[in-house]
Amino acid sequence: MSKTKLHVGHKSKSLTQKQRTQSRFSTLLLEYGEKSLFDWAVVLSGTAMEGRLRLCSSSVVFEPVDINRGIMRCPFDRMKRCPSRCRIDEKSVEWTQTRHFVMKAMNIIGPFETVTEQTKFQFSFLHSSPQKFIETVEVCC
Repeated sequence: MSKTKLHVGHKSKSLTQKQRTQSRFSTLLLEYGEKSLFDWAVVLSGTAMEGRLRLCSSSVVFEPVDINRGIMRCPFDRMKRCPSRCRIDEKSVEWTQTRHFVMKAMNIIGPFETVTEQTKFQFSFLHSSPQKFIETVEVCC
């Protein structure tokens, strides 16, 4: 079994309502020519960290609600295989990433942090089924 580690920034203080609704995501965080396609409300399993999972044309991006946590970008070309439904929970998807990027931790604009450790991601969808995510990612991946 591989060792997994998750880098997403520091634990936060309480957030104001404005901080919870303001998105930090921008297409400037994507590769040149990459497009944002869809997004869903999710929880990062194992951390109970809520946020938006954005499916883009070349990657999957997780933007936590907590602005002190970093935005994670997972390129398709660094995935061991395309994201798939979790065997344990039908409302979850999972995949293993060999490299991902963390950006805007503590809501500070700066160089991306590259995480080169193998990491397993599992997200539970809050208000919808992951079916559309799975169907669209199979075309993109």
